[in-house]
Amino acid sequence: MAKTLPQNKTRLYLEGIRAKLEKGWSAKTRDPNWPKSSSRSAGQCAVTAVLLKELWGGTLVWTDIGGEEHWFNEIIINDRKCEIDLTGDQFGYPSIQIGKKNGLYGVATFSVTKSMVSEELLARVEILKKESSLRKG
Repeated sequence: MAKTLPQNKTRLYLEGIRAKLEKGWSAKTRDPNWPKSSSRSAGQCAVTAVLLKELWGGTLVWTDIGGEEHWFNEIIINDRKCEIDLTGDQFGYPSIQIGKKNGLYGVATFSVTKSMVSEELLARVEILKKESSLRKG
């Protein structure tokens, strides 16, 4: 069952989550195929989205941004499906984004399939959990 985030506290809540994620992001959690970037969240989208799905439920989604696959989450806020992205700044967007379905980037999103979630990615999620102190519970 998906966790429902209260709309009036969502932004503040996500700012706290993002701060914890920033403490946990490192070269060990970054996608090893991602090019170096000055953005703290660069290459952290998949690991972040998988961790947030564990915490909140919902759906992992992806889209193409400038030729790069970008992962984020679709969850329920006040009985509405919304997209949440805490790593948009790697593409020059705000670091925390909340929008309606297919609304964050103006392009279609696709569900992440189970085969897209590799053992290597799950290992990076475990590192991020430990380093960020974000755990389900």
